[in-house]
Amino acid sequence: MENGEVDFRVGNNARVAALNVGTMQLHLPSGFILELNNCYFVPSLSRNIVSPSCLMKDGYSFASKDIGCVISKNDMFVAFASIVNGLLILNLDDAPIYNISSKRGLI
Repeated sequence: MENGEVDFRVGNNARVAALNVGTMQLHLPSGFILELNNCYFVPSLSRNIVSPSCLMKDGYSFASKDIGCVISKNDMFVAFASIVNGLLILNLDDAPIYNISSKRGLI
């Protein structure tokens, strides 16, 4: 592995490399733009993963519900994540996100 390269292990224990890290904006159906910091761009992954603990550091809060989780910031509704096959899934109006809007090389 090159100095500064970041890799992840996926479900089948294979390694996948992150090419860049940066900030990405998710445009949610609520009209809110969720800005994700320090996102890793991993083109070989077909799904995007958001870390709740990272969102909590940015001031977001979570409230568990029977069928999912309400995400809010400053007591304002941001999004609802439904439980699907045991995972919390954000509704993005079926628009997949495949790249990061502002990238910088890994250091």
